[in-house]
Amino acid sequence: MAMFNYVNFEMPCPKCGKTVRGFQTKDGDLTMDLVEIEAVVTMYSRCECRHWIELSRAPPPLDVATPKAPATLEQAISIGFRIVEG
Repeated sequence: MAMFNYVNFEMPCPKCGKTVRGFQTKDGDLTMDLVEIEAVVTMYSRCECRHWIELSRAPPPLDVATPKAPATLEQAISIGFRIVEG
């Protein structure tokens, strides 16, 4: 039984600047599938430097198009995500 989905997203670590991939979410059906950022409300990952990164936003509208390439931090911010400090 899967416990999360992967998110098609990458961004520079706010602490060290390295590219962070492997974001996960517990939103939606948890099938360990790769989902687009428009389908999630909260996503999280940990950088190689051990910095925890979490982004969250208000629930997405139902009629959003799905991009093919990994989303960028700028795209995430443009649809309402913010980095959760912690």
